[in-house]
Amino acid sequence: PVPTAPAVTLHALSAVPLPGDTDTDQDGLTDVEELIFLTSSAVPDTDTDSFLDGNEVKSLYDPATPRALLEVSPQVKLARNESFGYQLLIPTAWSAAKNTADGSQFIVRPGEGGESFRIDVYVNDERATVAEWYQRQAASADLTQFVNFSNEAGFSGIESSDHTIVIAALDDRGPGSRAFIFVMYYDAGQEPVLRYRSIWDMMANSLAPIVAPIPTQN
Repeated sequence: PVPTAPAVTLHALSAVPLPGDTDTDQDGLTDVEELIFLTSSAVPDTDTDSFLDGNEVKSLYDPATPRALLEVSPQVKLARNESFGYQLLIPTAWSAAKNTADGSQFIVRPGEGGESFRIDVYVNDERATVAEWYQRQAASADLTQFVNFSNEAGFSGIESSDHTIVIAALDDRGPGSRAFIFVMYYDAGQEPVLRYRSIWDMMANSLAPIVAPIPTQN
């Protein structure tokens, strides 16, 4: 049976986008993220492979090891939601757990601080495009506040211009195409800055089906 998705409650876009936290070497990783990936906050290309550390994390490469994929790094792990058949990379020390019994809401939390990352899954009965689905949920939705999003696993959709919301679906033209809508939130809590802006990109870019396609509706 298909799990029951929660009621749709889309977060409002930030009136004033939060800035990123301190990035001493201007490599795209905040100094807090540098500690997680064991990279240098004084050297923008820690592994000297000609790519900035932040760009490597966003592209799912290990910034501390030349030409190594991030998925084999001991600094990250796969967080899996078996109920909806998806997975994504998160830092090893972080926690991830279902926040609803059916798994339609999934929360990722850092080891400390007020931030959290949430993934809500909604049944897309009419197989609408992501933009169509979003406008149906929020009649006053302004799509000019969004940019296109896609990742290599086949998820595509839109991302808010303040980089705190991703709305995507698996659009592989197969039986499971657009069966579900995935809404990912970066909730900064009471933090005045985004401390994990590249890790957020890493999570969104690593979102993928576990093995089999995401379950289709009967």
